[in-house]
Amino acid sequence: MSPLAALGISMPSMDSARYAAGNRSQQQRRQQVYPRDTYYLAFRDYYDGDLSNALRQFKSEGRRGIRIPGQNWIDSICYHTMVGECYYQMGQLDDALAQYESALQLMLNFPDWMIRIQFQPIRPSQPGQIRNVPWYTSQRRPRYGEYKDTYLIGQGQLNPLDTVKQGGALQVAVLMQIGVPEIVRCSTISLRRWRELLGPACADHTMTKELIAAFSRRPGQPNHWSEAWIDVQLGLAQMAGGQTAQAKTALQRALVAEGQFDHPLTSTALLALGQIALEEGDFAAASAYFGEASLAAVQYANPDIVGEAFTWGLTTHLASNSPGVYPPLRQALEWTRPNSQRRLAALISVLLAENYVALHDSRQAQAYLSEARGLLSRKREMLASRTGGRMNFVLAQSLFQGGSTEGYRALNEAMKFQQKGSLRNFHIKLADHLLSKGQLSPRAAMDLYAKVLQDPSAVDWTNDPFESLTLLMTPHPRSFANWFAVALERNAPERAMEIGDLARRHHFFSTLEFGGRTMALRWVLEAPQSMLDPEAVLQRQNLLTRYPAYATLSKEAETLREQLAQLPPAPDAGDALGELKAGLGQMEEYGKKQEAILREMALGRLPCEMVFPPFRTTEEITEALPSGQALLAFHESGGQMHAFRISEAGYAHWNIGSSAQLRNKIEGLLKDLGQVDGNRELTRDILADDHWRDRSADLFNTLVQGLPENFPLKAEEIVIVPDGVLWYLPFEILQVPDGNQMVSLLSRYRVRYAPTVSLSTPASGAARGRVRNTAVVTGKLFPRDDDVVAIDEFQRLSNTLPGTVALGAALPGPSSSYASLFGRLVVYDDLIGTDEAKPYAWSPMVADRNPATGALDSWMKLPWAGPAEVLLPGYHTAAENGLKRANPATAGDEVFLSVCGLMASGARTILLSRWRPGGQSSYDLVREFAQELPHTSPTDAWQRSVQLATQTPIDPEFEPRVKASGIDVPPPAIHPFFWAGYMVIDTGEPHAADVDP
Repeated sequence: MSPLAALGISMPSMDSARYAAGNRSQQQRRQQVYPRDTYYLAFRDYYDGDLSNALRQFKSEGRRGIRIPGQNWIDSICYHTMVGECYYQMGQLDDALAQYESALQLMLNFPDWMIRIQFQPIRPSQPGQIRNVPWYTSQRRPRYGEYKDTYLIGQGQLNPLDTVKQGGALQVAVLMQIGVPEIVRCSTISLRRWRELLGPACADHTMTKELIAAFSRRPGQPNHWSEAWIDVQLGLAQMAGGQTAQAKTALQRALVAEGQFDHPLTSTALLALGQIALEEGDFAAASAYFGEASLAAVQYANPDIVGEAFTWGLTTHLASNSPGVYPPLRQALEWTRPNSQRRLAALISVLLAENYVALHDSRQAQAYLSEARGLLSRKREMLASRTGGRMNFVLAQSLFQGGSTEGYRALNEAMKFQQKGSLRNFHIKLADHLLSKGQLSPRAAMDLYAKVLQDPSAVDWTNDPFESLTLLMTPHPRSFANWFAVALERNAPERAMEIGDLARRHHFFSTLEFGGRTMALRWVLEAPQSMLDPEAVLQRQNLLTRYPAYATLSKEAETLREQLAQLPPAPDAGDALGELKAGLGQMEEYGKKQEAILREMALGRLPCEMVFPPFRTTEEITEALPSGQALLAFHESGGQMHAFRISEAGYAHWNIGSSAQLRNKIEGLLKDLGQVDGNRELTRDILADDHWRDRSADLFNTLVQGLPENFPLKAEEIVIVPDGVLWYLPFEILQVPDGNQMVSLLSRYRVRYAPTVSLSTPASGAARGRVRNTAVVTGKLFPRDDDVVAIDEFQRLSNTLPGTVALGAALPGPSSSYASLFGRLVVYDDLIGTDEAKPYAWSPMVADRNPATGALDSWMKLPWAGPAEVLLPGYHTAAENGLKRANPATAGDEVFLSVCGLMASGARTILLSRWRPGGQSSYDLVREFAQELPHTSPTDAWQRSVQLATQTPIDPEFEPRVKASGIDVPPPAIHPFFWAGYMVIDTGEPHAADVDP
């Protein structure tokens, strides 16, 4: 028995294509024109999973077509739709949409074709004609009607004399047999996919409005049972147009024909009503509709609706937290097995596996997945289809649930399909296309981008974690750039600044595991509750309730951390060292177990806010910015650098100009500062040359030339949010007016940086906490240093900063765990540069070279969190080579991503070097800064440290990057090389009143 016959789809005989006798006296021909046998053979391959062959056959028949001379005929809807369905299942969504659009255009070209159909009365189905299914008992008590596969349609002119008199082409009247139910079925498929593929763009699309208008005119025979088929199409069109209330009314009318009989499209109407109920949160109604839809779909041989009804039914079952296995699935699978429904059976097996994953039964889930793989692997392309992609995603869920890292491989396989077949990403791509073609007004574009680029909502995660995860994991720089440009076009600079911040945030997410999903879970579960909004607090409670094993591990890890905090942080030997090592090892084990559970959570239907980095509106930033502070934020887009300012004077935006020209000026300034090579020595002439002042004055003018008011700003502190190449610019040395003279920005204002605008101000209620101890890594800040140099510097620092301990080459445990015991970290060591492809592969504690425990990537994982203050004077960026190695497309990324990574691990204040001077001046600056931090704000501490350093003579013998020959009198460290290579990154949290003295 073929798959079609199993569901009651009878194969037409060759006789069905023959001509029948007609009434020749009235120039009428009766012609039996029915979708060709090849069309039904293509269906056999389609339902059997041979999509390529089905596509080839549907295309072949579509090219041959069924036509009236000079016209495309309405039957072509079937071919366009089924070609689109093949493309849809294969993930080729551009091609699929084009086919659905062609089908819908035919519907608009022939809106009243059903008026000419010679319908026959409905005959009630006899008991032997009713197909019983084992998985659902209808509550509707339906009466099934029997409908013909074909009906006659009149086409042409009964009186050709009118054409002879008036002129024009003569078309002889014809009566034809056409497959009306199949044409209408295909039209509803195209309508449903149109809404699905266009997503948020659908409601405002011109064709959607035309379809609603066409079906609202009721293009059928009035007071006839076929109006039910008009209502189905009208309801689907209204759903596409966002007219939900009207759609419900039309779809309810469409459920029965002649007021009593179910029909071939009843299942489609029920499925749509179920989707509406689910969107409205009415789980009971949605579940009932989907069950009824599966029943009606079997009765009228519509296996695609059967599969979609089960898919949406499972979604409803899980979203409503219903217990156990979704009832229809097991019996439905048993029903499909003897009926040879391979593709449907594979889908149901995947759904059962997904249900068992939700029940935390990974073993049973993998058993059903094995069955699904066996069915899909009979046709290789089925593994690469939409069902295959879902199967691999559920496999990844089950493997992570079982604690296996093989889940990564399965997820990668799933994402291979999502790269082309993701609906959420297609919506974003479509928005870009519509904008480029001028089919979106700026206002509509703003609304559309806000919808398609927003973080996945709680409903998104509950209904489709696969699509939600794909959205996070896929970079969308072009789309954010388009959105930013539209905001400026609409003269909405405040919104443009927010979009720039969202773009930075999304860029960071896309570089993280699972698109930042696991990091979001860490923050919701482990961050101080003061940093979470009420919704995130509720999510924490829900997650801990659903995952009691994680809750237990979290409590045990916190207890262990408190115990370790009572030990000496760096014991030399003895029982204390042994206890510390054992405790850190146990802490690492807790972290691994928690991370394993997080991976399981990450792929689940679990709402979780993307807490870090936060997003705040311009209004919220303005309200949170303390008095006396001004914010300067920059955003690079479309080859242009834009600037934004928020201060007590108000809000301003201006376009700085070409990013390439700005880069050239920064390169020139860095060269003046001696930054040509990271180890090149600076001569006396370079140190004595003041040409950098002219360069920095010119750069300052370039940056602020569009600012509506002149400097000085009425502020004491300036917060800078760089972007792109501006991460390499030492803003501190820019020459700004101060009365009648020009001075460096740092001498006029306190200066700090933030990676995003939203991180420039502290979270509500946040305050700088007490830092009880400091860890100092004693390595080699400059490669040619003696080992004792950093050790001596540690002694100087520890004399003025109580609670300071030295960490040498051997750590008592993994640095990712060990670092959580310290409030402040100072690294006197030369840090290995970052890899563009692996931005988090470098180790903040250089002694721990193990990438599994020492890399920044591991610091962002549990046990959470790292030191609140991190001082890294040995960090390298492209600035120290004059930007020779800076890729224009990714300029600044190694700084931006590193800073975000450190903050994601708990850092709130970071001292980071753009270039590494590596001499005594570096040690002096860091020491002064570190010992001032407990008593004042980071910006004040840094400003004082630099002022002191610039008044202190350098000793060329202790400055490895200064060429001592030719320097007779040691100059003060006033040259920016010694102090402008550092930036203070800080969230602006107010200084705690109870800081250690």
